[in-house]
Order: sequence, then C-alpha cells, then structure tokens
Amino acid sequence: MAFALGTALAAPAGLAAGAPQSSPDSAAAAPSLAGKWTLNKDQSEDARAKMHDAGGSGGGRAGGGGFGGRGGGMGGRGGGMGGRGGGAGGPGGGFGGRGGGDRDPDGGNGAGSRGGSMRSFFEPPETLTITQTADEIGVDDGQRVLHLHPDGKKIKSEGGGSETTTKWRGNELVVEMKTERGTKIDSAYMPAPEKHQLYVTSTLEGRSGQPITVRRVYDAAE
Repeated sequence: MAFALGTALAAPAGLAAGAPQSSPDSAAAAPSLAGKWTLNKDQSEDARAKMHDAGGSGGGRAGGGGFGGRGGGMGGRGGGMGGRGGGAGGPGGGFGGRGGGDRDPDGGNGAGSRGGSMRSFFEPPETLTITQTADEIGVDDGQRVLHLHPDGKKIKSEGGGSETTTKWRGNELVVEMKTERGTKIDSAYMPAPEKHQLYVTSTLEGRSGQPITVRRVYDAAE
C-alpha cells in the first residue's frame, strides 16, 4: 500500500482550541487501523499483472511515455523495473528517469521517496504494524516507518522531490503522494473489522498512460 508505502512527515502545528468536530472525517470519528497485519496473497491483486493488462490496451508505450521508457513495457534501457537507475520507467519514462525511482533516498518530512512508494506499489510489504492516536498514524512495514498526520496539509519531502497529503475520507485513511515529475500514488487504508482484515487500495498514475489500481488485503495477525 502497497498500498504504499515510506519516512516521516513533519509534525503539524499545534491544534487550535475549539469545539469538538462532529464531521465523519474528523479524527474523533476515525476508525481504528491499529494492529499487526499480514498480507493475504491469495486475496490481493498483482500490480505487475495489472500493469501488463494496461500495456495491452495502450499503456506501457515506448518512446519515453506511459509506464515505460525507451523500450516500452516496465523497463527501459537495462530492463527489469527501470532503465538507467530509473524506477518503473527508463530514460524519460513517466515513473522514473536516469537516477530516479528506487535510487532516491527517503526524505525526512514526506511519506517517503518516490522510489520507496513505487517499490511498495509493486512489492507490497508482507506485514504492516500500525499504531494510531488522534493526531498521528504510524505505519511500519519492516523496512521504513510512516508517521502520518491526517490534517489534510501538503507536506514536501526533505529533498523537495515529492509532496504528500494525508486525510480521512469517511472510513478510509487516504495518503496522496505526487512527485515533481508528475507521478501520483494514492493509497487508501480501510479496515473491515467484521472480517478482521485491512484493505489497502493504491492507484498509480503517470503523466501519460492510464492509472493502475490494485487492492491488497491484510489479515489481522493472531
């Protein structure tokens, strides 16, 4: 959430005093995401399969656009997931570029580098450990920790390469990340307490090429 999903967001400014909020999107009315969750691979969607399907209908075009760089598909020069150090695209691709993608270090204030978020989209973490207070949700995927403040404010990463917004939308915690190259990864965390599950739905959208949406299912750990 993969859907993901990581590194720290800056702490929000002190909350102004006032009457309690009654909106269903307020932290007071927010559902609990807390707990340890294990990926249910059988019920989860495969991002690479969805990418392949999108390529068959016009996605993943060559020539520097869509989901691939030169050479098309999921890799540019150098094959694999990226081109020359790129993320999911080769040189000039929508999701990477020379030196882009997974090689980017995590920023100190954002929800993570575009490389970390991209990696989580294609390779969802096996486990998620989530802690939650009214002001902060911590998401530990075993490799990195997100410190999310659902106040709807736009937070720039330390290096300025990405911008992240976290907010409640009904029963979902929505994390929206956009890079300076125009790539967007939106992840929504929604609990299903009656099934003892957590759904993480992530959408990847580049400057060109159709959006790819995948849903991951996590079971509550015993």
